[in-house]
Amino acid sequence: MIPAYDVLTGFQIIMAGILFTYACYFQRPRNCMPFVIVIPYIVFLLWGIGIIYYFAVFFALAVLWFLLGGLFGAGISVYFRRRFPLMQVLEDGYMIQCPPLLLAPVILVAAVLLFGGIQFAAYVFPFFSQSWIFNEMIGFIPGIFLGFLWGRIICMLIRAQSNREHRKR
Repeated sequence: MIPAYDVLTGFQIIMAGILFTYACYFQRPRNCMPFVIVIPYIVFLLWGIGIIYYFAVFFALAVLWFLLGGLFGAGISVYFRRRFPLMQVLEDGYMIQCPPLLLAPVILVAAVLLFGGIQFAAYVFPFFSQSWIFNEMIGFIPGIFLGFLWGRIICMLIRAQSNREHRKR
């Protein structure tokens, strides 16, 4: 039988590989469907949920702090929405021209260090998982990270749609 820790480590390696592929793919401007842009965000969400599910002893507490961090991160991304790169909706309405996402490798490295650091801390110091502050941080840290990323992509897509409607007039 495979221990769950090894499965989680393999899951994280697969997620890092998928995200590295997307980081390399979006180094230049691309035309793609909106779903293609959202796939890395879904991968990050699954990654965060896997970390919380495996390491949280007080699961309800970690989920509540995850939601709080997600709302906080989304609020930060809405506040800085004017600084995000501009996407353009193409004429057919189904394709989006994405700008080069040059910070994608930096975000990937931050995610690997963040989620890998949580896993490393829980492995080296197993008694930490029994503390309330660890369970709060295991929910809040991925929550703020994922809330910022989801808020960022939603702001970029809404801004692209509003620019398209403004050009039609």
